[in-house]
Amino acid sequence: MTGEASRWASISGRITHGTATPVALPSVIPDDKRAKEVFWASALVARLPELQSLNPSVVSCQDDSNRNHDVIVNLADGNSIGIQVTELTYELERARRTQSERFVSEVLTCFRKRDLSSERQLLVSCAVPFVAGRRYIVPKPEALADACVGFLQGTTERALIELERVQVFFEWVDKSEFYIPSVSGIGVNCNLDALPRTLEMYCDAISCLGDKKADSNSPWLLVWSQSYWRDKHWLGEQALQHMQESFAASSFKRVFFVESMDGPGYFEANLKVHEIKA
Repeated sequence: MTGEASRWASISGRITHGTATPVALPSVIPDDKRAKEVFWASALVARLPELQSLNPSVVSCQDDSNRNHDVIVNLADGNSIGIQVTELTYELERARRTQSERFVSEVLTCFRKRDLSSERQLLVSCAVPFVAGRRYIVPKPEALADACVGFLQGTTERALIELERVQVFFEWVDKSEFYIPSVSGIGVNCNLDALPRTLEMYCDAISCLGDKKADSNSPWLLVWSQSYWRDKHWLGEQALQHMQESFAASSFKRVFFVESMDGPGYFEANLKVHEIKA
């Protein structure tokens, strides 16, 4: 395996069905934006030895508009520290995940209106071709419904067709449980969100974040990620080095990158703090 991260990429898969009981760990990270910011900031300050004697407490800033702090760390000596808190997220990946969920929802709505159902479990998978930028191509829900009707009326165990440049795969998955959205025995999966994650992707996201936070009024910046662990084994130090370069000339006095994975116990065991700018 080469150590050059520029030669590697990761692609996430999605389990669509199976016979085993799925394991789902409850999340320890809040859904609410303000609560999430306090959560990550609290995880950071708890691991900064220089603050422990000052009994730090983290509260959400009531006015985070106009580049103000997201959270404030109050210290026992009467001082406080304002922190901007943001997630390291590749915007294109997030946009495609949202688009995929919207497409599947539209397809299932169409299936319901057409009263499509199957006594045997049927998996319908759409493989959307890569299109540069935010553009993407998916078949019209009605066209997909027509194709589904055609397969249901046939006798084959599986079929691969093309609809508007999209490969659509139909397959019976008897005695399995769907882990994807479904209606009346028909599950629908769209791999629009299977976007390769590369070093360039991370560097672009970091550069974008640097530009976005350039005019912040906060002395500290906290960048967090609950997914970075998936790729750190091949990214090495290159993404962190790019982060250091991106924020070296920023107005922030200190910049931290905090990473972990979600789940009770897993979050605490895998939490790691990187000081990007001191």
